[in-house]
Amino acid sequence: ASKTLDMLTDYIKPGISTGKIDKLGYELIKDNGYDYFYDRNPDIEIENGTYTDGGSELVTKTCWWNHSLTNIFSALKSNGLQLTHFEEFDYSPFLLDGMIKKEKGKYILEKRSGNSTPYVFNIKATKK
Repeated sequence: ASKTLDMLTDYIKPGISTGKIDKLGYELIKDNGYDYFYDRNPDIEIENGTYTDGGSELVTKTCWWNHSLTNIFSALKSNGLQLTHFEEFDYSPFLLDGMIKKEKGKYILEKRSGNSTPYVFNIKATKK
């Protein structure tokens, strides 16, 4: 998170804001055994098909690194960005594997439908 923000802050002038909307560890809350905190070794998943129509013959290898909110907030501060807005949402705007419709445009994991779970967050920071 810090390396990405380091590069980004080179292009932001003081007083200018940047924002990000991201999902909170979807694979983690699906209980797939992934860690919440950062590990230099990526989590890797191999899937057949795509999330779009068609492409069932495609094989996709996805690698990602989880960053806790502490990592993200620390990276903002160490790169001269001040957090000005943070908001979590108890739904996903994307229908992903294992999810059911909560209401129009809002989806939750079926097995966690009785629990309060953050799925997506919105963050905004301003360069000092």
